[in-house]
Amino acid sequence: MQIIPVIDLKNGRVVHAHQGNRQSYQPVQSYLSSSSLIEEVIEGFFKLFPFKKMYIADLDAIEQNGNHKAMINSVIKQYPEIEFWVDYGAQLSSLSAQEKQPNKIIIGSESQITAQKIPDSSCILSLDFKDQQALGPQQFFEDPTLWPDYIIIMTLSRVGNFDGPDLEKLKHFKRQCPQKHFVAAGGIRGFEDLSILRNLGVNHALVASCLHSGSLTQQQIKTLQQKKYPD
Repeated sequence: MQIIPVIDLKNGRVVHAHQGNRQSYQPVQSYLSSSSLIEEVIEGFFKLFPFKKMYIADLDAIEQNGNHKAMINSVIKQYPEIEFWVDYGAQLSSLSAQEKQPNKIIIGSESQITAQKIPDSSCILSLDFKDQQALGPQQFFEDPTLWPDYIIIMTLSRVGNFDGPDLEKLKHFKRQCPQKHFVAAGGIRGFEDLSILRNLGVNHALVASCLHSGSLTQQQIKTLQQKKYPD
């Protein structure tokens, strides 16, 4: 199980995401960091565990209200050992070769106008849902031939709400295309939820609230990464 910390950026700060209601997001309060500045939040994550991947959502860019491009590029250069997954509301059709390197660009279904095949080497698809409604072109949700190797199942209504992951959606998509790598996102409360996901064969999870609240500990993260562990 690979735990991937989430960093949501809005108005120059890391914010606490809650149910996808972006207009109301406030700067994050975390036991890992005394500040909502991105560098200090990342260093707080590293105090907990040497994570190899991190996810950044540029909420202003997704909402087409400015962007944090310079800030994100600076962080990527500052931490070359980390693979960053970045969502800035990119349109797949307009991505340049430079934007596709060296980390992964998130292609969020909510940001797309049309559906097309997504390249494995540079992009990750996020199938976005809110209030059980699929966001974006329906073909993305129905045609696995368009999918890259990694697909995030993003249930925005559960984000920051400690409701537990959307197991039914994850089971559905995993049955549909078992050879793909699915990433759980939204509602994850801690070790028990992550253990359930791992037992389902979902071996990647985006998390934020359970890290900032301290409900997921260093030892639990280590246990989840073991090849075998007692349930």
